Formats: sequence, C-alpha cells, structure tokens
Amino acid sequence: MKRYTLRLKGRKILELSGQSNAHRLSLRAQVSYPTVDRYINRPETLSSYGCETLASILIDGTGKTPEEVLDMPMSEIFEIVEVED
Repeated sequence: MKRYTLRLKGRKILELSGQSNAHRLSLRAQVSYPTVDRYINRPETLSSYGCETLASILIDGTGKTPEEVLDMPMSEIFEIVEVED
C-alpha cells in the first residue's frame, strides 16, 4: 500500500514573500533562521510543521493578510509526495 505525505513548497513560499533568501524571510517573519531554513530550503527533512511558525511565515513573511492565506489553494504551498518505507 502506498503512503503519502504533504511537503511544503519552500521555494514557492520564498517566491511569494519577495525575499531573496531564507535569512531575509526569517527576519520579516520573525521566525528563527534555522527554522525558516528547514521550511524553505530543506522541507523534505520535516515530519511535522508548527502551526504558529507556518502562519508567521505565510502571513508576516509573505505580507499577506490571514484572509488571503486562507484563500490560497492548498496546492500553492504544499505538494503530495510518496513516502518510502
């Protein structure tokens, strides 16, 4: 039986933010650089996401309102990938 997981589209989020790199995004979102680095540059290493952290990156980091983030299609920020056993 195949298993799947959701993976953040880190590069897409960085693009949406208009920032040139994860460090600048971390400053704008007020989230630690190591955390933003994992979310943006190494999303395949994550097995879970902090809701407050993700909200800060998507709202403060991209400059979108909470309503704009809620209106975004899920496929804009996540992809479904098969999990290897």
